[in-house]
Amino acid sequence: GGYVPGKLIGPAFKASYLLAKTEVDDGETKIEEDYWVAGIEWAENQGADIASSSLGYIDWYTQDDMDGKTAVTTIAADIAVELGMVVVCSAGNEGYSVNQNTLIAPADGDNVIAVGAVSSNGLRSSFSSIGPSADGRIKPDVAAMGTGVYVASSSDSMGYTLSNGTSFSCPLTSGAIALLLNAYPQLTPEQIYDAVISTASQSTYPDNLLGYGIINIEAAYNYIDTSRLVEIDQEPYPEFIKLSQNYPNPFNSQTTIEYSLKQSAEVEIYIYDFLGRKIESFNTGIKRGKRFYSFTY
Repeated sequence: GGYVPGKLIGPAFKASYLLAKTEVDDGETKIEEDYWVAGIEWAENQGADIASSSLGYIDWYTQDDMDGKTAVTTIAADIAVELGMVVVCSAGNEGYSVNQNTLIAPADGDNVIAVGAVSSNGLRSSFSSIGPSADGRIKPDVAAMGTGVYVASSSDSMGYTLSNGTSFSCPLTSGAIALLLNAYPQLTPEQIYDAVISTASQSTYPDNLLGYGIINIEAAYNYIDTSRLVEIDQEPYPEFIKLSQNYPNPFNSQTTIEYSLKQSAEVEIYIYDFLGRKIESFNTGIKRGKRFYSFTY
């Protein structure tokens, strides 16, 4: 979220943020999980699209509990995704183990995007937690830079420093995903997940060290082409209508929507804002062939 030109510009620096502090600084206690759940419930009720959490819990669990069904925060995170929120979490800084996963909850969630860490040369950071989940799923899901990340200093309000941790690869990934949602606000968490893992650096040969690999958000953006989205929205009539990407997109006051019909039909166009609220609808009449509709707001 940072924006200091010449110093640091975060991937989602113009996003709107809700900040929740759920940790008790003096130590790790079970009630912190309850606070975390209260925090994500509050954010969901406020309409948040993405939850980015560098927090994780393992102290009162075993690695066998990292099965997507046991930890309090994992259960809550999966519910949040079902309600339409993208949940991105740090995989953990517990390192490598030959015999078991080293994940922290809620990174083990079925629908959670768990993020591992790499260095600037693309190699796995030695501290980055590994999978699989206790029930055998690929984890982490993706990876981003977590070693030598340039960040605002915690001890100097005007300073910057380099730091390490999946606590940094997680928000970098969340910010990148925010860009996808800004471009395509109609996407579901499932579609976001599909686009991100399908375009990551090792999408065709995932493993339990870096999952599907290092994120490539430009490739994910290109992957989400208009025809693919329209097919989802238009079922069961994908052969009947073709809707092209509006331009410009995003737009401020005016955009043009192009569509074509194989047969004459009455068409209604609905305009939604980035929060998913319908702001306008139009009936374009009964026409066929290629049509252009210019919308001014």
